[in-house]
Amino acid sequence: MGLFKKLFKGSKKKEVPIERNLMSILPGDIIMYFGEDYEVTATVEWVEDGYSWKEYKLTNKGKAFWISAEIDDGEVSAGFYEVVEDIDFHENKKELKYRDMVFKFEEKGKAQGVLTSKLGKQNYKCKYYQYETEDGSQKISIEDYDGEMEMSIGEDLKQNEVNILPGS
Repeated sequence: MGLFKKLFKGSKKKEVPIERNLMSILPGDIIMYFGEDYEVTATVEWVEDGYSWKEYKLTNKGKAFWISAEIDDGEVSAGFYEVVEDIDFHENKKELKYRDMVFKFEEKGKAQGVLTSKLGKQNYKCKYYQYETEDGSQKISIEDYDGEMEMSIGEDLKQNEVNILPGS
């Protein structure tokens, strides 16, 4: 054993495994959900009047998905959404019909966010609209980025079915 190895043998740091949860997902991570793997391509930290939440953009087999997560009363609540393009929407609609379901208007607001991806950071502002079925099992989220619309349909995330694999 060389002199330097003897001197510095005990100073080698043990690597601590990276652990992720629904509030600490990063671009490059893999989300396993109900047997499917989704790559996290971006994260967005949103703020509206001091209230904050996170969204994670996912891809799987060429399709786009989102996880939206927030801390409410000390518990994480989250939704899983598939991006769609064919919802008939205008700003003042109180009810939407989609996939043979009726969605009632729940809330709207204006938020500012910072998107982080492997390419860097971008600032965003959007108006958002939330709708849900009467029993609350299905939700529609619509985000308006100065006329560019993103629409998605989803449901509450089954947290016991989620496994997060750190990408880096």
